[in-house]
Amino acid sequence: MIRILSTQGLSAEIRDIIRQAQEKVILISPFIDKDSDIFAYLDKLNQKARPIYIFVITRTPDQVLGSSRNSHRTALSKFSKINNCFVHYCPNLHTKCYFNETDMIITSLNMLTKSEENNFELGVHINKEDNDRLFSNALLEVNKICEASYPKMNKIESDGSFSFKKFQAFCIYSGESTEYQGLPEEISYTEKKYIKSKYYKNLSAKQKKEDYPHSYCHLCGRKFEDDPKIFSEAPTLAHPFCKQCAEYLDAVDLKNFKL
Repeated sequence: MIRILSTQGLSAEIRDIIRQAQEKVILISPFIDKDSDIFAYLDKLNQKARPIYIFVITRTPDQVLGSSRNSHRTALSKFSKINNCFVHYCPNLHTKCYFNETDMIITSLNMLTKSEENNFELGVHINKEDNDRLFSNALLEVNKICEASYPKMNKIESDGSFSFKKFQAFCIYSGESTEYQGLPEEISYTEKKYIKSKYYKNLSAKQKKEDYPHSYCHLCGRKFEDDPKIFSEAPTLAHPFCKQCAEYLDAVDLKNFKL
């Protein structure tokens, strides 16, 4: 059975989805308010006996207009302080969808306090047990958003299960990728040491020493020549990321990527 939810019902149901999660919760919202009480519910997930993984898909701060940009940026920083929380960026995201292993809400409601207080919102609630086919079909569409996000979120299977994806690094010279799981213990977990220099696979000793400008973002693999607007400068060893990935690294506590 599908249930239709109005504004107040949506707010309560989204919080129930977070509170009742047993393995994971996925929050897809273009805009996020730093003052949302959702953060308190996410914090409580850490009190459960087993880890609950939290995946957030949202816009980058530079796609948020006006005074809301600072609130959005602060919200991303708050996510970075929550254990087992992963933030992914999806350019031009407009969908709002919130779900755990068994329940999903597709709605017009962003994670914004003012939307809950001032707007007329509408949404539908889908329970996997009641309507497995519809739940699975919705996940197929969610996976398109996952694929368009970066770093790319692991595919969610039709039964709601998923396995952790090996993260990729790209050589800034050749664009060749290297997959690896987690990070070596000896690496300090800071943004600039996210990926060790050994993942620059095809750089010569001279290039490493003199730090020449190259072509590819070290995190997403996009090419500078194809889309220079997303780069502050051509990638170098000192600054190997495009602007969007640099913002991502600033927003996420990367020790959470060690699984």
